[in-house]
Amino acid sequence: SHDGNRVVFTARGEIFTVPVKQGPTRNLSYTPEGREIEASWSPNGRYIAYMSDVTGEYEIYIKDRANNNEVKQLTSNGTIWRFTPKWSPDNSKLLFADKNHTLWLLDTASGKQTKIDVAKFDENGLTQYVWSPNSNDIVYVKNNENRYSSLFHFNIESKKVTRLTDEMTSESNPTFSPDGEYLYFSSERDYNLTFSSYEF
Repeated sequence: SHDGNRVVFTARGEIFTVPVKQGPTRNLSYTPEGREIEASWSPNGRYIAYMSDVTGEYEIYIKDRANNNEVKQLTSNGTIWRFTPKWSPDNSKLLFADKNHTLWLLDTASGKQTKIDVAKFDENGLTQYVWSPNSNDIVYVKNNENRYSSLFHFNIESKKVTRLTDEMTSESNPTFSPDGEYLYFSSERDYNLTFSSYEF
């Protein structure tokens, strides 16, 4: 939770919050007709986002902790597996990818989905994506045709995708600095040349 006093878990298809020290464990879902998974608290602690298959397909929901745990279904077009939604720092949007190799932006107020990018060469899908501290920018990792991964940037306002790194190196694990001024990442840049009869 935002104050560090409780933790949210999913177990046996239910959502639980558990105290760090003393207090009751609370079941927030009680839905034997569906299975809840991948729960995450919003940064301000008001909402819990999760996925549930109560409709027959896994869809994304949010639970409003400040409004008697009111449930709001955000998506209704589930046809393939989605990865865990990630909250924007301003608590207004969710970022998630699916097994169609597509990265999506989801507005929690309207439920509007915006397609950010499709990864043609990622066998396992897009799985690395992060928010900037001001919630205006997204950086994600996508494979190039040569199977080296590069960093790409998406701006919420311009809706423009920009490549940040060259396709001749392989990058991963992007992380913004707390002030949003810097982007840290790991990179494979060790070149070991192998000579064959072709060179001679």
